[in-house]
Amino acid sequence: MKRSKRTELARQVIASDFQVQPVEEDEGWILFAAERKDFFHFVEYNETDGNTTTQPHINHLAVTQHHIPHLAFARAMDFMQSTGHEYVAPVQGRIEIMPQARGEMFLVIRGSAVLLSSLAAGLEERIKRVSSTLATARKRVVCEDGRYLIPGATTHHGNPLSSVSKDLIEGIAFEKVLRRRLNARNFGLYSAFCTHVDSPCALHDMDRIKEFVDTDLTPESVDRADSSFRKVARAVQRRLFPYPVWGRGIKIDSAKACDALHAAVAKLNPVQATQVVLLNGMHNAHILLALAVVTGLASFEYYKAVASDGYPPDSEEMQSLCVSASFIQLFGEVAGGCSGHADPRPTKRIRNKRKLAAGKSAATKTNRSGVVFLDYSAGS
Repeated sequence: MKRSKRTELARQVIASDFQVQPVEEDEGWILFAAERKDFFHFVEYNETDGNTTTQPHINHLAVTQHHIPHLAFARAMDFMQSTGHEYVAPVQGRIEIMPQARGEMFLVIRGSAVLLSSLAAGLEERIKRVSSTLATARKRVVCEDGRYLIPGATTHHGNPLSSVSKDLIEGIAFEKVLRRRLNARNFGLYSAFCTHVDSPCALHDMDRIKEFVDTDLTPESVDRADSSFRKVARAVQRRLFPYPVWGRGIKIDSAKACDALHAAVAKLNPVQATQVVLLNGMHNAHILLALAVVTGLASFEYYKAVASDGYPPDSEEMQSLCVSASFIQLFGEVAGGCSGHADPRPTKRIRNKRKLAAGKSAATKTNRSGVVFLDYSAGS
């Protein structure tokens, strides 16, 4: 395949800087991937999305990253098998697995569908392998009096490792199989669960509420926020707050702002409250952003973009934030918070270079190696 100089440079720089391998590409589009200890790391490059400067450099490359925990793929594969390959299986965020005829599967990333079997670096087998790991983990989970547990396992502070959520305990068992041992200092589902069980939630404490108000809800911070964040903030306040406390033209004293925020966090379920504690504690997340993402008013993709603003895309800080945010999202999905998932929907077979997705018909462009680009504007 003939590449432009810009695309060739992007191919080399991204592979080196992100430590990933190109696994699929089409004209001006490259998908890179690598398997890490606890997750799959995908990096997309799309030349048409980037800066058109004639001096290409990493700062101008249109790069989108996805950090997907192994368990998210395992659950998607398991869902697909349990439904007879009749439904599209959400993985996480805008990533799905779409089954097709003859046992083929497409990995759909932000509207681009790639045959799993066409991916390089043995990625298909690695994704399938995590499904068998989930089957192994399930054998370690027992149910007693309506609660699921891993015999002999406790939280970091010695509390019983049990829950009414089967998915959560199976997820922790999966983590134990992969990591050999449970360690709360190695962040993941187990660590999030320990925070949930071992630490009394400080989110409702009025001293903590006042800290949020004094730090995040000041009048001066409104003008520093961009329009997209102000829009999210308005949606959160309409949904959760008895009256608005932050935004242009809003003047309110600190005591009333504290009362309103306290009323807002009281509407969260315990899992969502733990997610907010984790997002703020690990990333110093703005309280309105954290509330938005755990209640489904903003996506975790949006959260990662806002929370990582200023970090170089290949930096350790960026990678750490994105990975931990993905596990906090996963904790909500398996424990009963906000899933961030699209609802499972019937799969549509790809025939005659046509594809149906998200309830709309979409014209497709397919290259020799199996990349399918979806154009939703072609449908109704």
